[in-house]
Amino acid sequence: MMRPGSKVRLKGLATATEHNGSVGHVVEIPALEDDPARDEGRVFVKLAGGMVMSVKHLNLEEVAAVANPSPAFIPADAASDVTAAVEHAECCICYDALCDSACSVLSKDGSRICGHFFHSQPCAESLLNGHHGGSTCPICRAEYDGIMPIPEFSVDPRGWFRAVDVDGDGKLSQEEVREVIKALMPLDWRRLENELPALWDMWDADGSGYLEEHELNELILFMKLHIPRFADAPVPSIESDAVGWFKYFDEDDSGTLEKGELTRALIKTFNMSSDLSKVQEMRRTVDSVWGLFDPDVSNLIDRAEFVMRDGLADTLVATMAFL
Repeated sequence: MMRPGSKVRLKGLATATEHNGSVGHVVEIPALEDDPARDEGRVFVKLAGGMVMSVKHLNLEEVAAVANPSPAFIPADAASDVTAAVEHAECCICYDALCDSACSVLSKDGSRICGHFFHSQPCAESLLNGHHGGSTCPICRAEYDGIMPIPEFSVDPRGWFRAVDVDGDGKLSQEEVREVIKALMPLDWRRLENELPALWDMWDADGSGYLEEHELNELILFMKLHIPRFADAPVPSIESDAVGWFKYFDEDDSGTLEKGELTRALIKTFNMSSDLSKVQEMRRTVDSVWGLFDPDVSNLIDRAEFVMRDGLADTLVATMAFL
């Protein structure tokens, strides 16, 4: 395991295949004369933030991808509530839809450091004092020292584009466009993910694979008109319909919920998102009772354990009466 800011030596043609950093650089350094690996050369990978890396031998051209990860990058070991929030275009601090409130991004030395968004108030402001004791993105763990507000698209489309253009090259790839629109626009994000690939060529006329500012503006207007966001189905009552409640949040129909998924579901059910102190209190509540229903420490609760008499649902409902 590496410490933040460490360097990793990769011998030969190699690259990192799993990492938690989001911004960094890659440098190829000749081997020392007295090193047995002097004929292989070395590749050093340095990324911002703490990271856990696995290594495999690959073509050297792929090393550059380490310094420019996907805007949708989520570490493999991210908590399930964070993964669910990103998938549903929610702020991972409060779990409300990102498009419902003004958003901000994280920055370091005045530049944006990753492709993730957070509600400006109170969520991004709460991160100024550090997330869980450290100044790293709650999603990708890139280091930050400030926040940058995203202007309203309808008021300042040019400023909006500059703010969402992470690398500042004046253009966005299809993946970048998908993640930005999904997060910031009141659209049906499921349809957006399904339909954007087929519609892409309508705006990418030169086949470059990228959209510039004026092209993106036209795409957004089209999407807002043709795939508007509709209200989600109402959440079943956890008190009177625990089975229905469990199925509602068990979106992959696995018959289980992870601890983070359950926490997110409860915060949304009891409308706690606007009060971060209540959000944190719910996290603590789930932590305090979880071990009683997860004796094998699998981090999963199945439907039967949840809905049985005096099971987790009954325990949580009883506990909520005192919050």
